[in-house]
Amino acid sequence: MRELTPQPGRIHFLDNMRMFAVVSVVALHAAIVYAPVVPWWYVLDGNKNAVFDIILVATDGYVMPTLFFIAGYFALSSLRRQGAGAFLAAKLKRLGLPLVVLTLCTCPIISYVIYRGQGGSESYWRYWLGLLPTAVDWQYRPLLPEAMARAILPFHLWFLGLLLLFCGLLAVARLVVPGRERGRPDAASGPGLGLFAWLALAVGLAEAVAQVLVPDIAWFAFGPFLLWQPARLPLYLGMFLLGSYAWDRGWFRAHQVYGKTWLWGVAALLAFLFMAGIGGSLATRHSGLLLAAYGLARTFFAVAVLFLLAGFGQRRWNRPGGVSGSLSVASYDIYLAHFPLVIVLGYLLAGNDRTALLKFSIVFFGSLGVCWGASRIVRPLRLTWLAALLVGGVALCLMPWR
Repeated sequence: MRELTPQPGRIHFLDNMRMFAVVSVVALHAAIVYAPVVPWWYVLDGNKNAVFDIILVATDGYVMPTLFFIAGYFALSSLRRQGAGAFLAAKLKRLGLPLVVLTLCTCPIISYVIYRGQGGSESYWRYWLGLLPTAVDWQYRPLLPEAMARAILPFHLWFLGLLLLFCGLLAVARLVVPGRERGRPDAASGPGLGLFAWLALAVGLAEAVAQVLVPDIAWFAFGPFLLWQPARLPLYLGMFLLGSYAWDRGWFRAHQVYGKTWLWGVAALLAFLFMAGIGGSLATRHSGLLLAAYGLARTFFAVAVLFLLAGFGQRRWNRPGGVSGSLSVASYDIYLAHFPLVIVLGYLLAGNDRTALLKFSIVFFGSLGVCWGASRIVRPLRLTWLAALLVGGVALCLMPWR
């Protein structure tokens, strides 16, 4: 990494990276229903196209690791600045409150679509009232497709629950093992690339073990608000901690992204091809060595794409304003709000004879546009969950059309 003159204020390309990852999440969720490789989804549609397998494998490989890395980068900064108590209070407000409100108010729309797909005919409000008692069910259980229509679940908001847990662990670690009061913004301390590489390898090995022990597609729930994918847990926690390490070493403030952007692009492409090739073999072969290689490939792909995006962003996309700036400001609202609308739009289009590409375009751009607009409308009120409630209302208004 080359030395930089430390600059005050926001690191705009990280905001743009986060926005790009969130938009990719919307694309991922819009594409799944049309991907032949997916055996089950909340919405069933006979129109499939192999192009969406590529979109699915690529976006699924980098979006959440990127979001956890960026979250870890800013989490340690906030923790050092605020102290453990204020830091956790702020995270409970920003992450915990939307998690509870939206799990109870908008996520049941997704369950209702599953219920309707199973032949249910009750009105949404009667269905929702019948679902509410499950909000006090705090069992630890595997998440099975047939049970999703009968329980309160956070669905896409699992990210908030895990991120809140990771932030709590970081605060506890800070109390137990006090560190420097500030990170290392000076170039003399060095970027610590060697240690980062070893830590990334450790994350990859932990992910390899997790892939051997637990099927990649398995999800587990604890109560109504905590949902996770055990096979991905080492990768997500590892990327969060690597983000904290990057902030501590002054990355993106005193040190420029290491390496040529095009080289990281080549590395990401090779990792993607390797990961996709192994993933295809997993359908018929389940050897421990193959599963471990898949876990390592996922980790390497996530790290390569992270450096690719960071290198491009720092050199070419490091400014606020414009469409990307507006989307960046709205990115958290878009993440919170998009999934129920994506599912409802996919449900409305299911069975239609339009091509999968056209349906995907309607679902993706329609959901992104509505969520972006809702965020702009409610932003002056400064309630992080209000845009999602507004978009949930739009999704409910669309349901009678099917």
